[in-house]
Amino acid sequence: MHYSSHTVKNRRIELGYFIDWCEERSISRPDEVTRALLERYRQHVFHYRRKDNGTPLSFQTQHKRLISVRMFFQWLTRQYHLLFNPASELELPRTEQRLPRHVLNVAEVEQVINAIEVEEPTGLGVRDRAMLETLYSTGMRRGELVALRIDDVDLREGTVFIRLGKGKKDRVVPIGARACAWIEKYLYTIRPRYLEGDDPGPCSSPNMAPEWTASSSPASSSAPSSEPLWSGSRTRIRTPPATCCATPARPTCWRTAPTSATSRHSSVMPISRLLKSTRACRS
Repeated sequence: MHYSSHTVKNRRIELGYFIDWCEERSISRPDEVTRALLERYRQHVFHYRRKDNGTPLSFQTQHKRLISVRMFFQWLTRQYHLLFNPASELELPRTEQRLPRHVLNVAEVEQVINAIEVEEPTGLGVRDRAMLETLYSTGMRRGELVALRIDDVDLREGTVFIRLGKGKKDRVVPIGARACAWIEKYLYTIRPRYLEGDDPGPCSSPNMAPEWTASSSPASSSAPSSEPLWSGSRTRIRTPPATCCATPARPTCWRTAPTSATSRHSSVMPISRLLKSTRACRS
């Protein structure tokens, strides 16, 4: 399972709520969990009220808490830690499919984009303007924007290649001429100031010479550049920092999977071991 570190972190946190609930009822081992117990936990999540304002959990939050439990027991069964999956028939609440409530119109988007000071001496305002123009033109996600490389942007064809986006899938999206113009301005006037080492810059990529501009016609080499597109000493749009939960999707409360299901009791450790790690993630 190739889950992102963000997904792993959230799954471990949601699973921690279930572990807390189990320990309050003296349930310390996964093989002690039954279908009846899971149904009780589902009812607990449904009737739970927040301590700050007394409101119930949304259907989306309930779904997240229950899907983490169901997938956890599914993993236990596949790895032969349990003989059967007690959560196989656990019903999940149907999440709401609503449209966004607040959507910026064109004038408001222009106001946000034009708020960037592009004339600042560091030149990073041009970089930030190029990033916002790219976001607005392509609709890509923030993490996908940060991960762009020079050879992912084709200014001639007006396309952007997104590597391993949502669901670990590649895709190609169109990008407008205005966004391309700002990217070109950043590449040739700002980015060279912050290059380190032997970064060849945009001139090594044949896609970085748009046909509609006569001012830039760099010689292209045979190998396109794979360097990050966005550079700068003070990056304002950052990727999420590494956390204690940025680990593979294997729960930490289990040792190596046993060779058969009959030996599962020798490999099952107390749930409190996993509870300790999930509490650290929530703190």
